[in-house]
Amino acid sequence: MKGLQKLFIILPGLLIAAGAGSCNIDVTDSGKGRIVLGDSATIVTEHDAQYLEDAFTDLEDTAFEEQLRPDEDSFNNVAKAQQLAQQQQQDSIAKVKAEEQKQKEAQRKQEEEAKDKKKNVKNKKQTASQKKKAEEEKKKKRR
Repeated sequence: MKGLQKLFIILPGLLIAAGAGSCNIDVTDSGKGRIVLGDSATIVTEHDAQYLEDAFTDLEDTAFEEQLRPDEDSFNNVAKAQQLAQQQQQDSIAKVKAEEQKQKEAQRKQEEEAKDKKKNVKNKKQTASQKKKAEEEKKKKRR
């Protein structure tokens, strides 16, 4: 437990010391301080073409112009957007109708199954009553 307490005391002390030691901003030697505009020591003068190459491609206006189609005016775009909206609305209506149809179909199947169960029960009762009658007739014939 004492070792853990010592760790909690020493660790923040080391962090504060390291932070204070790394904040030496008063250095004015070239290459060690901050970049100052107009300071000749901080100007980069590289002549080797290998290090002057662009690592990233620049975004140019031509790339955006290629994406825009100058032959289509905004009226056609609006008309196409409205047409797309109507198509989406019709598709959603058709989807809702299809789901309603499926629900009706499922409900109809359930009703048919319930009717079939009732018929089966009724048939079973009839066959049971018919069996009883047949047995009674046999008993009468035996007597």
